[in-house]
Amino acid sequence: MLKQTVGNAETSHASAKYIIYDILKYIANSIVFMRQLERVRSHAFIAPQGTPRGLLMYYVLHKLSLKPVYGYEILKDIESKSEGVWRPGPSSIYPLLKKLERAGFIRAQGKEGDGTSHKFYTITQKGREQLLELKKKFSQAGQRWDSIARIFVELVEPEDALRMVEKLSTSKFELLRELVESKLHDLPKREVAYALEQYRLSLKRQLDWVNELLSKLGE
Repeated sequence: MLKQTVGNAETSHASAKYIIYDILKYIANSIVFMRQLERVRSHAFIAPQGTPRGLLMYYVLHKLSLKPVYGYEILKDIESKSEGVWRPGPSSIYPLLKKLERAGFIRAQGKEGDGTSHKFYTITQKGREQLLELKKKFSQAGQRWDSIARIFVELVEPEDALRMVEKLSTSKFELLRELVESKLHDLPKREVAYALEQYRLSLKRQLDWVNELLSKLGE
């Protein structure tokens, strides 16, 4: 049975400012590294785990906090946004939905038949409290991923490194743009301006580094 938790709303709200970025960063890096390590993975004895434990539950509650949805809508949404890297099947989503329903986190309406679900789901107040707690948990996931990512860097072959330069820069920019533009109207303008200014300074440092390397290559 899932454990009922009631988090502090103010603390959870502060953590929530960073959680979406952490999860998107995890998925962005996963997309790149999974593709680059596809050849290695085909010869591996054990396939690597694609997503952190509990992410599916967190995402389901998050989606339901926005609006009622069907289970298959969640599956399609995950596959689309992760570009097929993360593909939880019906055998994962529907048992989880039933588990959340039994725990009182969500409410189902509709019926089941012919091996498919025709139910749509809504989140309960108890589910919203659980979602706040999960946001706090996953706000720490990005910090762990930053450390683990360096191990993957060591595994990348030299011939793959140059291709990853373009893929990493493109995927991160696209996710960052989507993140900021989708949340722009829900955040204070002053905080948005400060974050963008920090990002601009980061881009300048990156550009200085690139120019330095280009200068050395031209010597």
